[in-house]
Amino acid sequence: MKRFVLPILLISALFILIGCGGSTPTPAPPTSEPTPAPEPTVEATTEATPEPTVEPTDTPVPEPVDLAATLAAIPELSRLSAAIEQADLVEKLQSGGPFTLFAPTDAAFDALPAGALDHEDVLFDVLLYHIVDGELSLEELAGQSSLTTLLGDDLPLRMEGDVLYLGDDAVGQAAVTGDPIQATNGVIYVVDGVLIPESAGQP
Repeated sequence: MKRFVLPILLISALFILIGCGGSTPTPAPPTSEPTPAPEPTVEATTEATPEPTVEPTDTPVPEPVDLAATLAAIPELSRLSAAIEQADLVEKLQSGGPFTLFAPTDAAFDALPAGALDHEDVLFDVLLYHIVDGELSLEELAGQSSLTTLLGDDLPLRMEGDVLYLGDDAVGQAAVTGDPIQATNGVIYVVDGVLIPESAGQP
């Protein structure tokens, strides 16, 4: 019986050694997280803004027009323009000439006493008193002491420094303001007062 026991023990020990003597598995190396690819960087580019270009225009410079049309186009002379229409003097200032026209502003008309020009004959004479035959430069006016108007009355003139004054105590006084305004049939001088001759409205 002992003869069989020993071989069995040896075989059992062999199996135990085989089962325990297996190779120990090598652990897998730790896996590293993939490095993300860098985000593409967008470089800010500053583009030069093109300078605006001014295209040349072919708009012609307005040509001078007649005295009546010139007055109608100047806002501060609207009262004078309306008075010229009321007195039927538009046609005279549209043709013929040349004339020198002393043009009172709207403010000058507003400064008159109420009703001063309500009579048509007075208005007509007052307007003619502000018009002179011929196209006179400022230098020519400065060299005169008086002018004969279309009304037939004399209009006194005087220079004080660089300012030309019209009129006197009898007819009122006005100063020429600004530069002369050219028209096709004469020249306009803006004045700051309305002159009323003593003969205005008389037959």
